[in-house]
Amino acid sequence: MTPQQKQLTDKLLKVRLSPHFMMREFRTSTLYPELAERIPLDETDVLKFRLICYTILEPVWEMLNEKYRPKPVKIRILSGKRSYRLNALLGGRKRSSHLQSMAVDFVPLIDYLVSDEALEQTFEFIKLRLPYAFGELYWQYRRQFIHVSLPAPGKWREAWVVKE
Repeated sequence: MTPQQKQLTDKLLKVRLSPHFMMREFRTSTLYPELAERIPLDETDVLKFRLICYTILEPVWEMLNEKYRPKPVKIRILSGKRSYRLNALLGGRKRSSHLQSMAVDFVPLIDYLVSDEALEQTFEFIKLRLPYAFGELYWQYRRQFIHVSLPAPGKWREAWVVKE
């Protein structure tokens, strides 16, 4: 990363994307944090993740908050933007939408815990109530997270559950 890229990235990490999400949440990896920290950001990354926040994540947060109030609700971002190296280490597809800042893996937390019920409700809510907001939507049942991407050519309203 050049000094100019680092300066811009440091600035963009502080951007609030929506009421419940900051840009820094979308440059993360629990398995390889050192690689995630080296990923440069630009203004288009902010725009794409802001779109994901307002069209998908904020409506999900509102639905969960309404359903589970007064328990605290949080949507934890597991993966947003990826470098090619990070994507390969995570077993991502070669043309993953994460490489273009167009996808996010996340888990809804209710009272600070992962809940199968909340995962299922989130998956069904996005699939049925937000069908035009996503390109791909899948629920990794055993690994307990949801992947969602923005619509793109060849990827529109595809939803499935991965049970293995």
